[in-house]
Amino acid sequence: MKTVDKLRKSPRVDELLVEGGMAQHRVSYFVHLKRGWRYGDAHCFGEDTLRDVRRTLRQCEQCDCGECR
Repeated sequence: MKTVDKLRKSPRVDELLVEGGMAQHRVSYFVHLKRGWRYGDAHCFGEDTLRDVRRTLRQCEQCDCGECR
């Protein structure tokens, strides 16, 4: 199974989009988190590599904001 497919199956990931890259990167990744998860104050994040996506997902925390409840 490809790394991107494994990350899409994460219990924290609602959607993982692969987009045309910015600057010198060929692609970029944008992650929408499932309800009940956050990264900092956001319910989504973007990274330039799958390694960075994996690292950021580990930093996501459960969220109980009004939008998630």
